[in-house]
Amino acid sequence: MTDNVLDILIMSDNNLDTVGGEQESTKIIINGIKDKYLLGIIQPGNINNPVSNVDYYCFTEFTRIKHLIKRPIRFISYILQVKKIINSRKPNIIHTQAQVSFFIVALLKKLGFISKKIILIHTERGLYTKYNSFFKKLFCFFMKELNILVTTTEFNMKFWKKAIETKGIQLDYRIIENTAGELFEYYDETLEKSDDKTLTIGFAGRYTEWKNWPLAVEISEKLNSMIGNKLNVNMAVGCLDKKALEKTKKMFDRLEKTFGNRFDGK
Repeated sequence: MTDNVLDILIMSDNNLDTVGGEQESTKIIINGIKDKYLLGIIQPGNINNPVSNVDYYCFTEFTRIKHLIKRPIRFISYILQVKKIINSRKPNIIHTQAQVSFFIVALLKKLGFISKKIILIHTERGLYTKYNSFFKKLFCFFMKELNILVTTTEFNMKFWKKAIETKGIQLDYRIIENTAGELFEYYDETLEKSDDKTLTIGFAGRYTEWKNWPLAVEISEKLNSMIGNKLNVNMAVGCLDKKALEKTKKMFDRLEKTFGNRFDGK
């Protein structure tokens, strides 16, 4: 750790060792820019796999910032520690990768607790249409402190841009699609190839309500009724809490009853 001015500070709501698009995207960004810029990372939870030449900061043992919100005193302490790091390292750019981190930085900027000159970039993965009226208004209120808004799809950007411009807020907009990372940058030809006579479909992601996993089950079952034994279904599901794990297990049990060994869930 150094006292040099940071070029870029990236803030994540979730520990980078957990599963999710935010975490994968952050790791890809780190590997892509670490040799060109002085980079700092603020993440919740232990730092188990640090990248060389990158400064890491951890202010809680929880792996998700959202767990801190239920503990107001500890959450306020987290915000104050973020403020301290920003003011001591003076980053030129702050990139928030999820909602809570964005609200924290935007609040500090709005109140004048950190420099107004900092360029704030926010990647918003949440669908605009899934937020209730309160959160839509809250986002627009804090986006007055934002410089660049990034979304991962044109569909999502369309709604965000319309809402923001309706409020008279001027931003730069970027669409940067999600990527699966290094694992899918090449194909190992030695791997077993599927039978040309079968169709394999796959679903991957975290188990959350808004990702609509029941739709994946519906698609699988309807395809099965159409093509029968020629269909294989694969799922890779990340679970961040006990409730998600229980629902995933229930979903897997249902699919195993329908597909037998034609289903592979992890």
